[in-house]
Amino acid sequence: MFIFASKNMNQDVMRRFTIQSLLVAFLLLFALPLSAQKLTVESMRLLPDDATARDEKYQRVDDNGNLAGLVKVQIALNDVKLDGSMVLDQKKWSASEYWVWMADRATKLTVVTPGFLPLEVNFRDYDFQMLHSKNTYKLVISVPTAASQYQSNIQTFTVNGASFNMVRVEGGTFQMGGTSEQGDDAHNWEKPVHSVTLSTYMIGETEVTQEVWEAVMGSNPSTFKGAKNPVEQVSWDDCKVFINKLNDLTGQSFRLPTEAEWEYAARGGNKRQHYKFSGSNNIGDVAWYDGNSSGNTHPVSTKKANKLGLYDMSGNVYEWCEDGYNDYNGSAQLDPKGESSSSFRVYRGGGWFNNAGHCRVSYRSSYTPEYRDDGLGFRLAL
Repeated sequence: MFIFASKNMNQDVMRRFTIQSLLVAFLLLFALPLSAQKLTVESMRLLPDDATARDEKYQRVDDNGNLAGLVKVQIALNDVKLDGSMVLDQKKWSASEYWVWMADRATKLTVVTPGFLPLEVNFRDYDFQMLHSKNTYKLVISVPTAASQYQSNIQTFTVNGASFNMVRVEGGTFQMGGTSEQGDDAHNWEKPVHSVTLSTYMIGETEVTQEVWEAVMGSNPSTFKGAKNPVEQVSWDDCKVFINKLNDLTGQSFRLPTEAEWEYAARGGNKRQHYKFSGSNNIGDVAWYDGNSSGNTHPVSTKKANKLGLYDMSGNVYEWCEDGYNDYNGSAQLDPKGESSSSFRVYRGGGWFNNAGHCRVSYRSSYTPEYRDDGLGFRLAL
């Protein structure tokens, strides 16, 4: 009797398991594809003036010993996997651009990301029989507006073939200066802590890179050369010249961020989590500084971003701000601009040669507007 009951029980369990399995399989086979959205190719083109794939620093070799071709994939999604005749794993260069080195004569690339049907890109459909060594290509993928994670807060600008992103920062009120999480490292010139309210603005996703500087100015003053490295050896006055030329070329009104805008963005805006550094309490996660830089700058956005998706606001290079330097006072302020008559200009964020204390979000320093240094660059505001 005991054995009979056990057999019936096992059969009943097996029947229920089979029904559940069939139901799950049905849902996977039919429900998910119906809800998945489609990506589309907006454009694919050769970038004949882009020397990245020809730069020895960025060259890669395929299994046959041929130099790889480089595809820069622009897609406004965060979790993207690229598959094809790849020479090495993809590299994410910004919130909306991935680089992938592909074997000479490759013909296809597949884009896979959660919530979307896989997109197979056949290069023959875009007037390319195959990719070729040392060439750089730009593949732009369109994302349905409702699905894009970045549609509302990131805008891409292009000048003379060089692109950069600006991130929207929603206005709000924050406590500026040497707040409690800054600890004993906070200096007297970071105090008193005071309330600041800012209007909405945009700020550069990264520090201005050398390729963007060259696209506008036609030359590169940097000590540590690299297209994606931050430009350095630029004075506050130099930045102003660059911005004027950039605005003439784009018709925009780019500027340097105010010191308050810089600190609010570094802290994460209204998404802030009260970190000591921009995006973490562990400086190695988010910054190139004297403990890991090996004595030079590094390509932007190779460390983790903060909650706003901003890179390198701690470390890599110091960043000029619009303000003249002045001491803080304790009064609440609305969109402060700093002391314009000061003979010193503020810079923020710490650089590759600084210790961790100089890379904190409240640390501030200043120098005369003609001063240049290989650890001093800037990012844009709008």
